[in-house]
Amino acid sequence: MKIRGLFCILSLALLYGASYQFLSTTSAQLTLSLCCVVMLLGVLFFDEKNQITSSNRHTVLFVLFSGILFLALNEGVKERFFLDIGGALLLINLFFERESTPWRGNIFFRTPLIGTLLFSNLIITECIPALNPEAVLVFDLLALVFVATQELFIIKRANAVETAGSLTSCLHLILTGTAAYVYRQMFLPQIALTSDTFWGFGLALAILGLLLSLISFFQNEPEKKLIYFFAGWGLFLTWGALFQKNGGFTVVLGIIFSAWILISSRGRANQPFSKVFSFAGPGTLLFVPVLGILAPAGQDRVSLHSILWALFFVSSWLGISSQKTESPDARAVSWKQGLLAVFTAVSLLIMGAGINIDFIKERF
Repeated sequence: MKIRGLFCILSLALLYGASYQFLSTTSAQLTLSLCCVVMLLGVLFFDEKNQITSSNRHTVLFVLFSGILFLALNEGVKERFFLDIGGALLLINLFFERESTPWRGNIFFRTPLIGTLLFSNLIITECIPALNPEAVLVFDLLALVFVATQELFIIKRANAVETAGSLTSCLHLILTGTAAYVYRQMFLPQIALTSDTFWGFGLALAILGLLLSLISFFQNEPEKKLIYFFAGWGLFLTWGALFQKNGGFTVVLGIIFSAWILISSRGRANQPFSKVFSFAGPGTLLFVPVLGILAPAGQDRVSLHSILWALFFVSSWLGISSQKTESPDARAVSWKQGLLAVFTAVSLLIMGAGINIDFIKERF
């Protein structure tokens, strides 16, 4: 196990060296590669159940995924970037199918490979020369959404609990945030920022995230609650990367901290909730980028989206606090956590709405 751990660390060092020497052509790409190294080293460190180093298969998956991720970070052509993202997605989902219990019934919402197929079809379709730039933009954004919501495609699987806090969930989350952030920084056309279609898509993301949290609220199974929350969190990171003008650094922090929380939560389906929605260290860390992403950006449309995302977090919080269980890892939310929930709800709504405090003082 120690040898596998050392192999992973050495592989990350070699990948960063290769990026520095051969792949990175800009300082921004080199910085992203360094952030990627820090994130992946943290995943190794916080892997409490030794998922990555428990077998050769897990170690090879982690190293191959890291290599593809470094390639995607340093691509200069959008088509090749999406090809790398699709390859990483296929690798993760094939590994999931290899490790999880076989399923029965129809194929819909029982295998993540359906999501991979839809993603691939979108990327292939957007290469049609007859498409106008606005249609290509829509296909790009939809592809990012399918990356973010991969785990929804196993929601009807009998053993969906196996994905809760697993290595594949962590890698999905890393891929989701990285894909959206790199696309925004490298490949999003500047003309899109003035497009009603682009901003309408941002509103659709916020509504979809809130809808997922409301569906989760009425779920009794903790693993399904977790899957809905993961999908919503992935959409939130995607929205933050694409639509928040000054949210780049906080989005990166959100990706890193949530990946660390997720890999350290393997064992029980609802343990990540007890770590996120509490005074625990990882939850406190994650609280910072959430506020940073929702901070007012001086745009009314972004503020409207932020309000919906604030309601998403409040709804998710209420959903998990209402769950009754005797497990010490998923204990009912205490009065202290409830107080923190109220404080957070008010803070998120204020940050999201961009309320002018001075204006309120003048009125009252």
